[in-house]
Amino acid sequence: MNWDADEKMWRFVGRHLDDPEVFTEEERRLIRDKIDEIIRDNETPDVSGDGCCYYFVSERVVDWCMRIRH
Repeated sequence: MNWDADEKMWRFVGRHLDDPEVFTEEERRLIRDKIDEIIRDNETPDVSGDGCCYYFVSERVVDWCMRIRH
């Protein structure tokens, strides 16, 4: 519900996930691409589940949270 199409919010998430101590350069590139896709397609989002941009970014948020808490 809170994850609307607001570009500022998605840029904020992207800045925090762009963490070289947690993700490889390839993973960081994919995160940037998926966030760009979310922003670009905000009128017709792909929320199909496993594999969609929202699912991918949500999983990376969990990865990031798990890694920084240790």
